[in-house]
Amino acid sequence: FDVLGLLGRDRDRAASRCPPHRHRLPVGQHPTLVDVRLLSRQIIDIDSTTGREGEAGKWLARWLAGRGWLVRTQPVDQARFNVVATSSDRAPAVTLSTHFDCVPPFFPSRIEGGLLYGRGACDAKGILAAQVAAVREKLLKVTGEPGGTRP
Repeated sequence: FDVLGLLGRDRDRAASRCPPHRHRLPVGQHPTLVDVRLLSRQIIDIDSTTGREGEAGKWLARWLAGRGWLVRTQPVDQARFNVVATSSDRAPAVTLSTHFDCVPPFFPSRIEGGLLYGRGACDAKGILAAQVAAVREKLLKVTGEPGGTRP
């Protein structure tokens, strides 16, 4: 994968078939893999209900940049923007797209009975976390690099 596009206001989500994702190591035993549950909870716990997406976008951009992604933002209006993160400056071969805004009311994450709950857990902050984790793991396998960037 060459690119990860995380678009905060993208409503034109295309359905696609993806093979099941299988972890080779338990969560927390590989320092370069993303803990999907932790990342999901971190982004879910930021109120990004409609009109309040700015803080979640800033957090996500900092989180991705801190892990080696080339991050840029695309203004939507004065307070909102899309976050686009790429693994290199080359033309992308694959783009993944989702959103991180949610409908009100905001409520934070919790785990109950082994399940993750919270505003955006399944639409679409949990999806965003799964995309980030999948791309990072694929890049690690393809390039051997632990970060988002290619040599």
